[in-house]
This record gives sequence, structure tokens and C-alpha cells, in this order.
Amino acid sequence: MSASGTIRIDRPFDELVELLSTRPADWVVPFLRIATHAGEAAAGRSLRLTSPPGSRQLTVDLLPAVPGEDRDVLVVPLRWRTAGFHWVPQSYAGRIVVKRVPGRACEMLVEGSYALPPTVLDLADAEAASVATEATIATFLRSFRVAVEEQARQTG
Repeated sequence: MSASGTIRIDRPFDELVELLSTRPADWVVPFLRIATHAGEAAAGRSLRLTSPPGSRQLTVDLLPAVPGEDRDVLVVPLRWRTAGFHWVPQSYAGRIVVKRVPGRACEMLVEGSYALPPTVLDLADAEAASVATEATIATFLRSFRVAVEEQARQTG
């Protein structure tokens, strides 16, 4: 299955290139940790259920950034693995794509694919997994944008 999301970030392209090229990339983990919990909660709301309690884990691989075919594009391979979630997929493989747009802004896209979690037993659970993944991506993009734009206001 596939899932994606896009958001506009009011910061120059070069700033996002610098940030997404920073190593180690463990700074991205808190954003995705918040996002996966929000995704799990959104899936539960869609079914009017709560996720079973338990320990949850997240591992993120943000691989080295590579320039796109166009010099106004940066591509960053992204993978995450989870454990303990009911609806958030155990793995997601995709990429973050940052594109320069007119003005001092960028468009950031997260796109990728995932397999349904083994806890998915029926069509309603499959739909909830889709909701969880889309909500995870949307929450990650929003929280990333807020952090980047707020940091710029504080330092600029």
C-alpha cells in the first residue's frame, strides 16, 4: 500500500537542504515518534476503539540526501520500523522530497509504501491502518514545518 502527504514550508530551500543533510539524522526521531502515536490514535478514532496498551518502539533511518534531477529538488530516502502499534505499519519505506517553490518557500513531500500490520484482520482494520499511516505522515509534516518556521522566527 502507499501513503503520501505534502506541505508548504515558509523557509528557503537551502535551509531545508542543510537541515535534511545533517548527520546524524536522529533529530527526526522525535517528530516521527509524535506522529506515529497521533496516527495510532487517529486509527482508533476511525473505528471508535482504542489501541491495545503496551510498549511501542520506533526506529528511523534517514539516509543521505541526494540532489534531484532538477537542482531545485532534494531527495532524502526515509525508512521507519515500529513495534507494538496495532494499526501503524511495522515498516514504511519512502522518501522526503523538498522542492523550491516561488518566493522564500519550499514544498515538502513524504511518499512511500508499507505493508499492512499483522494485526490487521479485516477490511475495517485495513482502513484503520491506512488512516494511521496518512495521519502519521500529516502529523510529521505539520510538526516539522512548525519547528522549522518557529526556529527561524526565534533566530532571525
